Amino acid sequence: MKIDVRTDAAVSEYSVGMEIPYELRFLGLTLECMVGFFVCTQNESVALRLALEETLAFLIRSYPEPETWERIHIEFQFNADDVAVIVITNAGPPVHLDRVPQYNSETPEESDIDGLWYFLALKAVDELSFQNQGKDGWRVVIRKRLSEASSVKKAPTKDPGGAPEGKITFTTRLAGPEDAAALVDLTYDTYRYSYLADDFYYVSKLRQSLEQGKIVCLVVEANGVPVGNSSMLFSSDTPRCGYSCALMVKPAFRQSRAILYLLKEVERYMAENASKVDLYYASTATKHTGSQKAGAKTGFAPLALLLDVCPEVEFRGMKASDGGRRALLHCVYWTSCPKLPVLYLP
Repeated sequence: MKIDVRTDAAVSEYSVGMEIPYELRFLGLTLECMVGFFVCTQNESVALRLALEETLAFLIRSYPEPETWERIHIEFQFNADDVAVIVITNAGPPVHLDRVPQYNSETPEESDIDGLWYFLALKAVDELSFQNQGKDGWRVVIRKRLSEASSVKKAPTKDPGGAPEGKITFTTRLAGPEDAAALVDLTYDTYRYSYLADDFYYVSKLRQSLEQGKIVCLVVEANGVPVGNSSMLFSSDTPRCGYSCALMVKPAFRQSRAILYLLKEVERYMAENASKVDLYYASTATKHTGSQKAGAKTGFAPLALLLDVCPEVEFRGMKASDGGRRALLHCVYWTSCPKLPVLYLP
């Protein structure tokens, strides 16, 4: 009996997870969840059910006195190659498969019945492997290729926030408090939940900031629908400075002229200086040259390089970051010639 210590690198197309206590009475709930997730033939469903039930029963019986807070995590996955995968994460005692009694179906009278569970589970699926995760405990991976499509693949529906068909007319304007909800949605469409400015995830807070002039949002619309935003933040701590931030465009419009309209509006707004500040400042990402080009196009000049100052953001529809921290290029836009010989960073 070989213990498989490989890592599971398969990418799941669909997945759902659940946690149960170390109690046998929760087996039925788990099996029902599995049957509801995998849509397959009767024989395949029975085989997966058998492997899961026998494996969970073994793990639970092996840990008779768990802590009250400990749980078994089970994840059901359907991979793009029509393989059903069940991953069980176990925080119980170490698993020693070499101590599981051998069961031989050809000589059942000479076999130990205590090893029947492993024999049955192993025969029911394509793979049943116990993987030692060191300090993270153990996990079991069950795989079985299905003869029919396991999860219902729905035809892609048109994205309601996608680019409209036909000719697109772009316009720009200042956002009002009534646009707060649309701006919150736009923030998620761009950054998911990784954007650092907290106001952009609360409609009430953003509406209040727009009403009080603490935030000014420049919006670009496509055929009357907001698809992009660039914001100016103003703080009483730095009353003569405006922070240019939150440049965001819906994924469907990232390759369109929407960004050009937005940058032109930002440039116009700062040149007119309706907010009566001495300077605007911004932070562009060193990893994204497009961010630096946008800053240069609107008239920002580099001021300082800030290394590893904040977590990487998650752009929706773009490759995920490596989990590191971002270095930022601090930039400044002067509305008038500076009078001080020394400039202190805001």
